[in-house]
Amino acid sequence: MNQTLTKLFLSSLLFLSTFTAVAQSDIAEIVKAGPQNATALANAYIEPAYKGFGMGLNSGWFNTAKPHSLGGFDITFTGNIAFVPTDQHSFDVRSLTLDNRYIQPTGPNYTAQTVVGKDEEGAHFNVYNPNDPITASRIPVGSFNMPGGTGIGFVPTPTAQINVGLIKGTEVSVRFIPSFRFDRDEGKVNSYGFGLKHDIKQWIPVVKDIPFDLSIAGYYSSLKLTYNQELNPDMGTTPENSNLPTDFSNQRLETRFNAYNINAIISKKISVITFWGNVGYNHIHSKIGLFGNYPVTTRLVPTPQYTVYTDPVVIDNTKGSGVTAQAGFRLKLAFFTLQGSGSVGQYPTVNAGFGFSFR
Repeated sequence: MNQTLTKLFLSSLLFLSTFTAVAQSDIAEIVKAGPQNATALANAYIEPAYKGFGMGLNSGWFNTAKPHSLGGFDITFTGNIAFVPTDQHSFDVRSLTLDNRYIQPTGPNYTAQTVVGKDEEGAHFNVYNPNDPITASRIPVGSFNMPGGTGIGFVPTPTAQINVGLIKGTEVSVRFIPSFRFDRDEGKVNSYGFGLKHDIKQWIPVVKDIPFDLSIAGYYSSLKLTYNQELNPDMGTTPENSNLPTDFSNQRLETRFNAYNINAIISKKISVITFWGNVGYNHIHSKIGLFGNYPVTTRLVPTPQYTVYTDPVVIDNTKGSGVTAQAGFRLKLAFFTLQGSGSVGQYPTVNAGFGFSFR
């Protein structure tokens, strides 16, 4: 069991590297489509990550409704997985609202993978400049392929947290992953979160004497992932004018996920096993973008030239927010705990973890 949980935790960390490796190799290429088109394509490609990461951040916060007593604490490690429906593993680029004056899919393949889709290149696009009197006659000035996915079909999120009991049936929870770099310093990730759980059963006459636990809880968490990008001017091209930026070292994919949830939790302990369930509301806010300066070819004749797009893709949304319900269990053997839970919905989730609990 411990080996399974360890593999789950490590696979979650691996996904961060896999996700950013895909971004490093391919996603900057879509900037060639221009900011408007690139934003539409990036949004369709990354959409499963909005919901998956957000739901992962909102999961695994608790495994019982009963708060620790004063001074009691536990340290828990959890791997959360959000399963992405198969119809969201890919998409038809013709279904997007694109400005076809600037890009055209060449066919016959019009399918593009999302970030969790197959590890294979998607639809191929030719790029045009309708404002150039020479190439506006549909002579391509560039081309690109949509990037492939990770091939795993789900979004895992690792968490590690400490819960500490306070007074009056209240418990504080803290998650923290200090900022660290990976993949030869190309990427950087950090995450944190905090929350409170409070026993409300103690304040309800008659009910407080019934042998079960009832609490309300609220939690907030944040994850930031940055990965360097590299899109250089095409060979032989020069800037359209001397005022364009010439520093392209600031290119990066930057993702920020902020999530909070409020819950009503009920649990019942039978011997060493605690069964629990909850209903609540999840809110997920994500901001994902390609930031920095990106050179894009706009003319091939008579002199090859490029323009520069600064921060061409910025996607801000709250997809994945809504009412949620979960159920799970905790097995406590002395101070060692094992836990598992699941939820149903558009993105079903499961999580498993282990920890060490005192008092």
